[in-house]
Amino acid sequence: MLPPDPIPLSDSNQTHLRRLTVGHTVVGLLGLLVGLIPLVLVGVGLAIAGGHLETPPDAPPPPEGLGWKFFGLGLLAFCLIEVSAVATLLAVRQLRRQRNHGFCLLVACVLCAYPPFGTALGLYSLMILTRPEVKDAFR
Repeated sequence: MLPPDPIPLSDSNQTHLRRLTVGHTVVGLLGLLVGLIPLVLVGVGLAIAGGHLETPPDAPPPPEGLGWKFFGLGLLAFCLIEVSAVATLLAVRQLRRQRNHGFCLLVACVLCAYPPFGTALGLYSLMILTRPEVKDAFR
């Protein structure tokens, strides 16, 4: 059985949804790239924990626990950013198909935590997705 056709939207709302898909694509791809930055912390943490960091001869080496904290923090940041970027890219498909309204709202809320572009896109998404006509089109 085929899913029902989406309710037609006004040209204005259709334009806004197209803009949302473009914005989500751009922010999602940027998120995938930015998510690689915390891997530097992972590398530094492993270098500290493994004792591979050069220190001056008269200074004591950094504590091993510090290295594992850097490693854990970097890995956590990497995972959080990458998961939210993938969710943002998955929301693009849902926006195009006008399906899964709750997921799109959830992604919009999560995006608000990533300033400046994510916050702007998240707020814009919430403004558009909470319109009654747009809500009805997702059913």
